[in-house]
Amino acid sequence: MSLHRALVLGSGFWSVLRTFKHRPGSSPAPVTLPCIPEVNLLDIEDAALMDALMLEILPADRARFRQYFSKRALGLGLMTAGPGFGKTTALSVATLGMAESLGPIFASAPTHVAVDHFAARLYAISSSVVDRHNRGKPERGRIRRQLVIRGYDEEEYEALQRLLRDAQETDDATADPWKRPGRWNLHLSKAYWLLICTRSRAVPSLDPRDSIAIHRLQRQIDQDPKLVRLRRVASGTISWEEYANGKMVDKNVIEALFRRILEAADIVCTTPAQSCGKFYRDWKKTKARGFAIDEAANMTRPDLYSLWGNTMMPCVLAGDVRQLPPAVMALDEKDSQGNAINRLGRDAKISPLEFFQGLGIPVYRLQTQLRMARGLFDLSKRFVYPDVDCTYGPGCSIELDAHRVGRDLESFVLGKHPQLNAAPTGSLQPIFIHCSNSYCHVDPMTKSKSNRDQVLVALDFILDFISSTAGRVEPSQITIITPYTANMHVIEEIRKGMKYATLASMKPAKTVHSFQGQESDIVVAIMATTKQSGPGMTTDEHQLNVMLSRHRSGLIIVGDIYVTGRLGGERNNGRRRTKSVGTSSSVYQTLWEKKRVIMI
Repeated sequence: MSLHRALVLGSGFWSVLRTFKHRPGSSPAPVTLPCIPEVNLLDIEDAALMDALMLEILPADRARFRQYFSKRALGLGLMTAGPGFGKTTALSVATLGMAESLGPIFASAPTHVAVDHFAARLYAISSSVVDRHNRGKPERGRIRRQLVIRGYDEEEYEALQRLLRDAQETDDATADPWKRPGRWNLHLSKAYWLLICTRSRAVPSLDPRDSIAIHRLQRQIDQDPKLVRLRRVASGTISWEEYANGKMVDKNVIEALFRRILEAADIVCTTPAQSCGKFYRDWKKTKARGFAIDEAANMTRPDLYSLWGNTMMPCVLAGDVRQLPPAVMALDEKDSQGNAINRLGRDAKISPLEFFQGLGIPVYRLQTQLRMARGLFDLSKRFVYPDVDCTYGPGCSIELDAHRVGRDLESFVLGKHPQLNAAPTGSLQPIFIHCSNSYCHVDPMTKSKSNRDQVLVALDFILDFISSTAGRVEPSQITIITPYTANMHVIEEIRKGMKYATLASMKPAKTVHSFQGQESDIVVAIMATTKQSGPGMTTDEHQLNVMLSRHRSGLIIVGDIYVTGRLGGERNNGRRRTKSVGTSSSVYQTLWEKKRVIMI
C-alpha cells in the first residue's frame, strides 16, 4: 500500500524506501536501499504458447514487446500510440499474457462501447492463439480459450428471459420503449454463456476449444432434472407459452448459474462503475490478480483508483493522450458571483495515462499504422503527431480489397469534380466539401450547433456515391460523425425522409465522443459550424484528431472552409479577415493547397 500511495502522490519512492532498516545482528557493512519490485507479466512456461501469442505482435516489435512486459517496475505498464496503430490488439496480447502468468484479470475501459470492443478483441485473439498453438498437436497437448465475460448488472436476467421468448431479439433483448436505449450486448455476456450451456438457438453451439468450466457447466445442466424445462425452451423443443404456463425456473436459480459462470471467468470486462457493483466487487477483490485498461487516456483517475484499489496490483494501461481526455462536468461554468463551480476541473482533465507518463514511467510505443489506407493518416501525422516516427504497415496498401471502397470513392469524386487534384499514386487523400452560405443554428439553452444545409449536402453526396457504385459499396460501410449532439439529431431526422430510404442500412450518426474507439470504411464528418458562428468545438485538437482518424479507406469533411479565416494563397474577395485557429486552420489550409476542396 505504501508503494501505491507513493506512486499516485507522484512524489517518488524515497519516503518508502528509506524506512528500510538494518536488521540487528547482520553484517555492519553498509546496506544499499532496496529497489522497487519488478513483475514479469509474460511469465509463461509453455514456450509454444508464448510463441503463438507473440505472433499477434508485428515481427519488428516482438523482441521489444517481450523485453518491456517481462520486466515491469511495480507491475505497471503503459502503452500509447496514435489511432489505427493496434493499441487494443497489443493490450489484448499483454492481457492474455498476464492471465497465463498471474491468474484472472479484470479488464476495463471508460465507456460501454470501449469495453465491448476490448472484450470482443480479447476473445478473438484468444481464439486465434489457441488455434495456432493446437495445430498438429494431440488432444492431450492442446489448450483452451480464455473464458472472457462482458459483465452487466440487473439487465442480464431480463435479457435472458426475452431471448428465451424470442431467439431473434439478440442485441435488442433489453429494449424498452418507455426507457432510454440500454447498453446491453449479447456477445460474451453471462446470458450468452448460459444460453450456450442450455443449447439455445440464439447463440452458437459450445465450441470444443472453449473453457473447460463452461463444458463442465453444460454437462451439469444437461443432467439436472430441475432445469429440464429451461433446456427445452432454450433449444426450441417447447414454446415460450408452454414454458410460461408451466413451472418456470426460479430467478434465484438463474442468478446462481450466472454466479458460477462469473466465478469460472479468466477475464472479466466491465466499466469502472460496474466493477463497484454487487455483481463484480467480490470477484475484483478476491479473484483478480491484475488489471488491464483500454482507452486509459479517456478515463478519470478516480475511476481507475476505484477499479484498481490501493495494493499495487499489476496493471497495464493503453491509450492516446492526444485523443479525447476525460469528460469533466461544469468545467467552465461559474456561479452568480463568478466563482468556478468545478474548481478542480483542470486537474480532473488529466487522465491516469497522462499522469503516469508525466511521472516518467517507461512507455511502450507502437510505431506502425495498421488501419488506414496509405496517405489517410498524413494530416494527423503532420499536425497532431509531428514528433512521432511512424510508418504504414503492409495492410495499408490501397491495392488491397479491404480498401476498394476508398478507390471507388476517389474515382467517383474525380469523375464528378474534375477540377480536384488526384491523390498521389499509391495513396488516398481526404476530401473537403465546402458549403457556402450554410446556416448554423445555435440552441439557446444547450448552445449545441446544428446545420441542416451541411447535412443535406452530406446525405446527397452519400446517396450519389452509393448509386454510382452499382452495389459494390453498401451504406453500412459509411458512418457519419459530428461534434454536436444537436446536429446528430438533425441528421437522423432528415434521414427518415423517403429520399434517403436506400441509406437505411447506414448506422445511426454519432457524436465524436460516442464514436471514439470505433471505425468505419468511410467516415463523413459534418462540422456544422460556419464563418458566422465561429469554429466552436472544431478547434479542439483532441476532437479534431478523433474526427480525422476513424476511417479505414476514406474521409469526407463537410463544412465551411473559411470558418477559421481566409486561406493563404487566396484572394480575399471582400470577405472579412479572421484570425486562423490552430490545428483546424492548418488542416483546412493543407486541403486547400492540395486542391482537395469541392466548392458547393
